[in-house]
Amino acid sequence: MLLGASNGVLTIVRGTVPQVLFGRRHYGAIFGAMAGPALLGRAAGPLLTAFMLGAGVPPPALLAVFMGVSLLSLLSLAGFVAATSAR
Repeated sequence: MLLGASNGVLTIVRGTVPQVLFGRRHYGAIFGAMAGPALLGRAAGPLLTAFMLGAGVPPPALLAVFMGVSLLSLLSLAGFVAATSAR
């Protein structure tokens, strides 16, 4: 239930925050630039995981890769928060 609720809130925030922060003028371009990396990650994730498993990477090492990517995502979020709060 928490995953569903957070996904619903994220969907609303993802559509409204760029408009509030940057205005309506270039909303499409800004939204597209924000959505591009996420869509690329969603498309490439399963393919790269299957490739790594097929190449013989053990599951614990694959889990370490996932944890590293999650940490980078968390650092990215911290950078976003720092950049928007300095405004």
